[in-house]
Amino acid sequence: MRAVYALSRPAVENPETIFMLADIASGTVQQLGGATTAPLRPIGWTDDGEAVLLRSRDQDGTWRLDVKTGAITQVASATYLGAMFAG
Repeated sequence: MRAVYALSRPAVENPETIFMLADIASGTVQQLGGATTAPLRPIGWTDDGEAVLLRSRDQDGTWRLDVKTGAITQVASATYLGAMFAG
């Protein structure tokens, strides 16, 4: 089982966010890519488990964080809010 979380590094002018990947079973944690000044936060895993979807608290859009490379790319101009499934 894996988890991704965001850490903020306050700066004088532009706060930075870094994303961390935690392996729950082994207890290891690693940084994913470099810092970003975009105020993004993780909202869910992609179905294939290869990436995490991100959203901003300040602007519309949805981004994808690749957990292998740490690359962040905008994938939609609309903000993904989640999905509901009937059970």
